[in-house]
Amino acid sequence: MSTSTTTGIYRAGGYFQDNGSGSYALVGAITNAGTSRKIEGNGTVNTVVTSVDGKKILLSAIETPENIFTDFGAGQLQNGKTHIDLDPNFVKNIIVNEKHPLRVFVQLEGDCNGVYVTNKTGNGFDVIELVKGNSNVKFSWTVVANRADEVLLDGTVSKYSEERFAPAMGIQPIQKGSNK
Repeated sequence: MSTSTTTGIYRAGGYFQDNGSGSYALVGAITNAGTSRKIEGNGTVNTVVTSVDGKKILLSAIETPENIFTDFGAGQLQNGKTHIDLDPNFVKNIIVNEKHPLRVFVQLEGDCNGVYVTNKTGNGFDVIELVKGNSNVKFSWTVVANRADEVLLDGTVSKYSEERFAPAMGIQPIQKGSNK
């Protein structure tokens, strides 16, 4: 695909469009803002799975206004507190700072005074029981963090971390080729 300054595309490896409905997808694109796109298009992102009756059905992906990664796990308080270390592979690929906080969600799996999360960093977080409690309750956790920027093979930086409701590249003009 050629460079287009009117649509915000710097370059793309492929473009697919259904001429009737206006459904489209760009594949392997770089925006003028310097962000790498795996796939961009309208519609939904789906995977095919098998239902309990053997039929093929779709599951849809969660989509967000920001480029985020998420991880999850389980923990247990020890005398009312614990520290959770995040997986190093997850940590390497996220950015956590004042502008991009680590978002932590805890679901208790037993009785206690409740908990709060503190000392959130790009490497982990603490879970503390309220009212100076000292229980040993188990819990599940989920974290959400912004994707870190990435240096691409050509040395440019794909700027994932700053995007929020980024402009779409949009439908491209179709160029008909000859079959010679």
